[in-house]
Amino acid sequence: MARTAQGRGAAAAALLALSLLAAEVLGEGIRFDEVEAVEGAPQTAVFSAGCFWSVELVFQRAYGVLGTSVGYVGGHTRAPTYKDITTGTTGHAEAVAVEFDPAAISFTTLLELLFSIHDPTTKDRQGNDRGTQYRSGIFYTNLRQRDAAQQYIQEINAKYAPRAIATEVAAVGVYWKAEEYHQQYLEKMGKNAAKGSVEPIQCYGNYGPVKDLDQPHIAAILRGGSSQQHTEL
Repeated sequence: MARTAQGRGAAAAALLALSLLAAEVLGEGIRFDEVEAVEGAPQTAVFSAGCFWSVELVFQRAYGVLGTSVGYVGGHTRAPTYKDITTGTTGHAEAVAVEFDPAAISFTTLLELLFSIHDPTTKDRQGNDRGTQYRSGIFYTNLRQRDAAQQYIQEINAKYAPRAIATEVAAVGVYWKAEEYHQQYLEKMGKNAAKGSVEPIQCYGNYGPVKDLDQPHIAAILRGGSSQQHTEL
């Protein structure tokens, strides 16, 4: 007897939770693209856009986001630490894994939010943070996400002219969860993580570049909408 969509969704969520637990207990990476995408089930998107503390807090505030973590992706060494990736020699990017409900927020809407909070034209840099670990990236966990990312970049590319979008689009491969003290770091420091909040965010708490979220198109996304009309993916 075939499982219902709800049953498949629950199984996928349970498998993801088990993978996360195993990663925490064993210190192993999570290969998200081995978890089958199930229609209607929670999905995971993985993005990099500079310092992961502030990027994570932005996504924590978005309606439809079920959970977040920060980690390292796109590199060539096993089980990297924060100290390792700051050398810029492991190839990893500081990244945020965003678990979301596609019925509440689409992957394309997450892309809108991502491109609203960083400069995708600066290669291996965001503000004064320089190095491959700060590169702009979309690390897809299924082919639908890959196609949506490529299409979205093509749609918005002209608005950045004459600069070119430098955002990497690649399979997530293995996601290495960062050390516990990095997880929800700014929330632990007392910053507002409430859904829909548009309070400005500074990556280093009270200093560093400011992410100004009190803009209509960003506020609309954080509060459960979309600033543009796209096919839901």
